[in-house]
Amino acid sequence: MWLEFIAEIILVQIFVTNSLGFINLVHDQGLRGTADMGAAPQRLDWTAGKAIDGNTNQSYLSNSCAITNFDENRNTSIWWRLWLRKQFNVAYIEIFFRSDSCDSGRYSNGCTRFCSSECRGGCDAFNGSCIHGCSDPNALTIDCIVCVDGQYISNKTCVGCPGHCKDDAPCNKLTGMCDNGCANQWTGTFCNFCPTNYYGKDCNTPCGHCINNNDCNNITGHCPNGCQSQWQGDRCDECVDGFYNASCTGRCGHCNNFEVCDKVNGHCPGGCTSNFQAPLCQECVGGFYNRTCTGICGHCVNGEFCNQNNGYCVNGCSNHFLYPLCQVCEDGYYGHMCNMKCGLCKDGHACDKQNGTCFNGCATNFQQPQCKVCENGFYNANCTGRCGHCQNRQACDKENGNCLNGCSSNFQTPLCQDCKDGFYNINCSAECGKCLNGESCHKTSGLCVTGCQAHFEFPFCEECVDGYYDNMCRSVCGQCMHGEICDKYSGTCVNGCKPNFKTPFCTECLHGFYGQHCEKRCGKCKGGVICNTTSDMCPDGCQEHWSPPKCTECIPYKWGPNCAFDCGHCRDGMTCSTDTGLCTKGCEDGWTGDLCLTVKIDAAESLKQSEEMPTTGTVAIAVLSTLLVIAILINIFTGRKLISNRSSKRHTDTPMSQKQDSSQTYTDLTGTDETHAYSTLGSDVREAPYQVISDASHKIK
Repeated sequence: MWLEFIAEIILVQIFVTNSLGFINLVHDQGLRGTADMGAAPQRLDWTAGKAIDGNTNQSYLSNSCAITNFDENRNTSIWWRLWLRKQFNVAYIEIFFRSDSCDSGRYSNGCTRFCSSECRGGCDAFNGSCIHGCSDPNALTIDCIVCVDGQYISNKTCVGCPGHCKDDAPCNKLTGMCDNGCANQWTGTFCNFCPTNYYGKDCNTPCGHCINNNDCNNITGHCPNGCQSQWQGDRCDECVDGFYNASCTGRCGHCNNFEVCDKVNGHCPGGCTSNFQAPLCQECVGGFYNRTCTGICGHCVNGEFCNQNNGYCVNGCSNHFLYPLCQVCEDGYYGHMCNMKCGLCKDGHACDKQNGTCFNGCATNFQQPQCKVCENGFYNANCTGRCGHCQNRQACDKENGNCLNGCSSNFQTPLCQDCKDGFYNINCSAECGKCLNGESCHKTSGLCVTGCQAHFEFPFCEECVDGYYDNMCRSVCGQCMHGEICDKYSGTCVNGCKPNFKTPFCTECLHGFYGQHCEKRCGKCKGGVICNTTSDMCPDGCQEHWSPPKCTECIPYKWGPNCAFDCGHCRDGMTCSTDTGLCTKGCEDGWTGDLCLTVKIDAAESLKQSEEMPTTGTVAIAVLSTLLVIAILINIFTGRKLISNRSSKRHTDTPMSQKQDSSQTYTDLTGTDETHAYSTLGSDVREAPYQVISDASHKIK
């Protein structure tokens, strides 16, 4: 809907009526719509939309005015318009003009036109009144426009009154309103609207059945938003198909071929559909019930008909049908005639009343779908007995639990639930341990109640006690590292052996050791053969210079590492110490020193030799020194070859029993880097024969 004005506008408000009074469509209902005008605004914020912003302040300083650029459009017809987007029955329009502007020949106090030319001296710029009156002394003194009775001033001209004033009185010539009220059933500000629920030229025709009791159009009687239920037509004054009588509350019956019943009496002209009785086709024939007569009566006692409205069997049901409809079986029964009893459904639920199936499953151990017999694997009346281990996993007899074709391995017939003697666990797959006296273990736990055979661990008697191994726990573990126990099946020491024991069993000494704890080292056996780890004897004899049978000590008159050194001249032909070479009882006559290798001479000979020392002695010493240096160098380069080829010198005196005064075993020095003459040559080393010791009893002159 468009509205056009040629003016400067502060605010436009458009009102419609309803049962509660006037409604401002522009502001109160949030339907301000879209406004525009025929020229650009004087300022950017004085747009056409300012006229519908709800602000009634008439000063342009409030920035609520829609004002065009009047300097550029003084001689142009200016318009302003509003699009409300919907159709309404508009009661009246309020337009607010500026109150702070007064140009020659116009005013803006609410009027919509220029001052009349009939004013003498022009009009007041704020109230529009003629300053010096009208040119016509009989004219009205406000704007000098005179309207006859029945007319009022509207948009510069006199037009007819819009409404129907009481007692046919004329309307107000300035506002068009009825000062004395409205005639008959007319209403509204201008008395031009029919009252609620009436329409027509004289507002005396009632509206039809508009939806939500809304008012119809006061001119045409149309219901703009539709009709109430069961009514139709533009004015909602006709029953919809399927209803009849004056209030359209009667519902047509089930007419044949979906025909519409008579909208006055509801009769079906072409008869009824199946199971309905004529003429209204609203009641069922015998044996059927409900609104559509599609419900078939149940199994009433003695074949009686059910109630046509609700299908109830008034006098009860036959067999185990459920009252009152007698169409389904009571809980616990099923079948076409409800004469079959349900099986044991889960949690006591009822079975399917047609085929007896238990929808939620069976009670424990009963077989679906009807839950009347035990599942395979269970037996007895309540299916609480569990079948044993029948051969090839066959089911047992569901009454007594017997396995008809025998048992699985190690189970006892006929129930096959208990293990045979000597076996245990749920599958009888485990053999009993070594119970005392060969008794059988407990057939569930495997415990040996009375104890175990020797060296088996209680209570299962299946493993050896710590320190024993093999399938009969008869073998003793070896010397495992850190005192750990050996593997009870293989006897191996997982983390190795104690020192000098041989892996993996740690029961034998390593090469070269013997003794209970392999703590002793073998002697110098011939050919590098190891000694007997029990007796510590060398089976093939000893290396050269070592004394059998254990080869841990030197033979008589030998001493030192590898027994390579000869003893000196010990008293009474005794042997020296095998460790140090000392003659513990002293030396033979004529010999002296710790090792008894130095010749003792008298004082006179000593003096003579001392006199000859500057000449012959000096020369002899020099020669001997040179020979000694050469010998040492040869020994360094020949090493072991000289040791193997050296001569063995024994004392010429008759040997006496060797004194076993030392059990110390020397390390074989032939493999070392030692260059000492004693350790490398193994030769007969004597104290220097040229060293003369004077007898203490003689005096040197």
